[in-house]
Amino acid sequence: MSVSMEWHAGHTSKTLRVLIVDDDEDIADSLVAILEMQDEQLEIRTALGISQAKLLVESFKPDIALLDIKLGQDSGLDLLSWLKSEVSDIYCIMMTAFREADYAVTAVKKGANDYLHKPIQTEKLFSAVSRASDHQHWLQEKNSSEKRFRAVFEQTFQWLMLTDKNAALLEVNKQALDFKGLALNDVAGIELHKAPWWSDDNVSQQKIKSMVEKASQGVFVRHELQITNALSQELTFDISVKPILDSTGSLELMLVECRDITDRRNAELAVIRANDSLELKVKERTKDLIEAKILAEKANQSKTDFLSRMSHELRTPMNAIIGFSQLMEMNAYELSEDNRLNLDEILKAGIHLLDLINEILDLARIESGKLEINLSPVDLSKVFKNCFAMIAKSAADRKISVIDNVSAKYQLVVADELRLKQVLLNIFSNAVKYNKINGCVEVNSIVSGSKIKITVKDTGVGLRADQLKKMFRPFERLNDDPAIEGAGIGLVISKTLVELMHGQIGLSSEYGAGSEFWIELDVAI
Repeated sequence: MSVSMEWHAGHTSKTLRVLIVDDDEDIADSLVAILEMQDEQLEIRTALGISQAKLLVESFKPDIALLDIKLGQDSGLDLLSWLKSEVSDIYCIMMTAFREADYAVTAVKKGANDYLHKPIQTEKLFSAVSRASDHQHWLQEKNSSEKRFRAVFEQTFQWLMLTDKNAALLEVNKQALDFKGLALNDVAGIELHKAPWWSDDNVSQQKIKSMVEKASQGVFVRHELQITNALSQELTFDISVKPILDSTGSLELMLVECRDITDRRNAELAVIRANDSLELKVKERTKDLIEAKILAEKANQSKTDFLSRMSHELRTPMNAIIGFSQLMEMNAYELSEDNRLNLDEILKAGIHLLDLINEILDLARIESGKLEINLSPVDLSKVFKNCFAMIAKSAADRKISVIDNVSAKYQLVVADELRLKQVLLNIFSNAVKYNKINGCVEVNSIVSGSKIKITVKDTGVGLRADQLKKMFRPFERLNDDPAIEGAGIGLVISKTLVELMHGQIGLSSEYGAGSEFWIELDVAI
């Protein structure tokens, strides 16, 4: 007979196999019926005698057995002895109508785990089977835990050793045993400091002994030891001893872990030697670098001073040239057509040269740290309108349409108004200058949190990847067309000015499809 049930006793719901052996078939069936009243997950089989029980055991392998002591002419005690030898960890409950204590004593001596008197009361049967079920589930979990422990213990790469509270070896994993070609029986019971891995080294023995003494006081201890292998090579091991305490806080076991750190130690020593050599070279080079730095700073300062002085010296005569040209322009009707054209060229060239001088002067101020920035709330629409007015003629000359999505908005940004105008005018001028005839320039602004992002998109030829790498470098012209004016320092100045205003500037470009500059500034609250 076979039946499955579930029993909730605080353990897992793994099926347990139960064998009932009684020569009275009615009693056996009644026991099955009683157990059916519970919800334990059991698989139950019955046998009427020893021979039938033995046949069942070979394939059934019961976890729990309920055995009648009197089985006709046979004795259930004989079956008990046989079951204990054949089935590992079986839990046996003896059943008998005899009340004599001798039977119970004999059954316990032969390995019985529990005892029930006939007629069996339902409550006592439930209690006995519940105890058996709890015991078997606990045993299964214990065996499973031991298997997991053994798998970790044996498969780890480092040496692992387990000692009792007196530091006598109990367990040693294969990694440690193979190092000396040993078996567990060769070292079991030996005190840790006398173990063969360091038994020929008095210094190591004393260090291990000291570690054990500290660990026995509940302290985790760790040291490095030199251990010689079978090839007489000296290896470095990181050894730790960890105390394992019982539920009362008393020392129960000690776990010893040994890691071969020879390669790591050799690498560290190599690094130290390399660092020592490098440090010497660094000291030798530092003096040269300091001297070179001083010379470079002097040269840079000289260059800055030169640029500043030359810019100032050039501005005076250039202003005079422009001024006189403008006076002559007022009376241009008195000049011939050729002279008027020549005057326009002189005025245009003068203004262009003055712009270059101003840019060089700004660059010199930036490099010397003398450029002043005054931050305040600035009306972005006002700045845009001024900039668009200044590029209107050049845009019209090249038939470039400007899509303005900013001037109509009232947006305040934190900036230096004069310098922001200078940056935007430089970007707008480039968008027109490097655009194609009949092209387009589109300007937008987007507010995100405390930031505002301004974008200027053109329909020009765009930039190649190698050109993008040179962006924002002084005196780098990204367009090779000699007809387009510029010294290549406007964007460098723009980038510095934006950063001084606590903002960011960037560019995305696709060759053949145009470019898009963007500036990000703080919104004025």
